Order: sequence, then C-alpha cells, then structure tokens
Amino acid sequence: MAINTQAALKLQKDGFYIYPLAPNTKIPLKGSNGFNDATNDLETIQKWWNDDPTRNIGLMLKQHNLIVIDCDNHIDDVNGIENFKQLAAKYNGLSTLNTYRQTTPQNGIHFFFRLPDGINIEQQQEAFSEALSKEKTGIDIIKYGVPLAPTITQKGQYKAIGEINDIATLPQWIVSLLVKDKPVNITSYGTQTGKKYTGKFLDELVKGCTSGSRNDFIMKQISKMLAVGADLETIYRLILVVNDNFLDEPLPEKEINATFKSRIKKHTRGRE
Repeated sequence: MAINTQAALKLQKDGFYIYPLAPNTKIPLKGSNGFNDATNDLETIQKWWNDDPTRNIGLMLKQHNLIVIDCDNHIDDVNGIENFKQLAAKYNGLSTLNTYRQTTPQNGIHFFFRLPDGINIEQQQEAFSEALSKEKTGIDIIKYGVPLAPTITQKGQYKAIGEINDIATLPQWIVSLLVKDKPVNITSYGTQTGKKYTGKFLDELVKGCTSGSRNDFIMKQISKMLAVGADLETIYRLILVVNDNFLDEPLPEKEINATFKSRIKKHTRGRE
C-alpha cells in the first residue's frame, strides 16, 4: 500500500514524529515501544515503510504538544460527536472546532488541537462528564499517540478532514472545562501522622517509579489491590491512571494489558 509510504514521508518532511502500526490494525508493531519509538529521522522512516508498505501510521502527540479529543459514535445510546457539539454550542464555541480532524473507522471523529503554552491536560476517558451531566459521554482525551489517516483497519479507514498542518490552538472554553483546579500549596498543610496501610499504599502509587522498573511496579500495585479485595475493573482503571500520570515514562497499553492479565490469571489459579 504505497499510499502509506507516501503519507509517512510527507509527515516526516513536515516535521512530525511518527511510528509504525501493524498492517490492518491500530496496534504498534510486535516487539516495538509504540509511540515511544516515534521519530522524524528520514532514514528510519524510509526503512520502516520500505520493509512493509502496508504498515499503518501513528502520530506522537506529546512531542508536538498536541492532544486529540476523540468523539466516539459506536456505543448504544452514547454519541460523543453530538455531545461534543452540544457542549460547544452551550459555550458559543462551535466556530472554534474548525481544526484538523479525521473520521475513524467506527464513525467517530478525532479533533486535533495544539495546547496553549503552560497548559497540561491529562489523558482521560469519558471527558466533560460534569459539564454534560452524564456519566458516559463518548468523549476521550488522547495525549500520547494516535493512529493517523490514511491508516486502515479491518473495521475501516481513518480519513482526513483538512490539512494536518492546520491544527488550531485548544479553545479557552475547553481549557476552562478540562483544567478546573488550581494547584494546592501542599506544604502549608504539614505532614500527616499515624499513617495507615491505605495511606502508605496511595503514597506509593503517586510516587510512581523510574523507567527501569515499571513492569515490576505495576505488577506489585495490582497484587496489593487484589489483596484488599478491589474489583477487577477498579484495579484496571487505577493502573491506567497510574501509568499515564505517575510513571516517568508510560508503558505501552499492550504491556499494561499483558501484565494485568498475567497477574489476574495467577491470582485466580491461587483461589482454585
């Protein structure tokens, strides 16, 4: 599929950091580090797509200070596109959605925005739930890596709307909704005494770890949550939060999933 090679070379020429995805999927190549492998090096990019022109394309968002607002439209009774447009209309922001976009294989839309200087927004699921007064919004915030048109999967193709060089700055009304809390001066409250197990555990979660011991750290935290009887869904969601926010460098999601499944399987065997 020469079109993917041409698209990858154009992205390199335009200064974007990209990485290969497995053919017909939005999953990084087996054995790769996903968006952590992203580069703008011409020789590397040529080799990736000369080795296999059918490889899809991933864009490293964090490198370019970009985020994607991912509006899904494939879940029963949840239309992220309509929810996002409803929110924009409420804040008189429909005109501010004029940025580079791409449709997804399952009828969703990715809105690409450049973060204003000094603004940091975390990756999250079911974004804007408070503003929309809905638990499920069908809107996610993507911060690290995203499949890029003309990527094609078994469910369909990502299709560009506009030019990727025309990415607008994140509108202030969205910034206000996503960055609601000002930093707290933690030191003014002193040190907590008489700390119990739960407090120590939470401190350890937030402290995180360095890149050399990430897998062991994640496995250890899963084990502790299992030990206190947390639901599996709760454990998985917390581990994703820890990975995205408290590790020096997040692990690829496939590694998180593999570690989670391995630990749960071992735990389940131990109870049989």
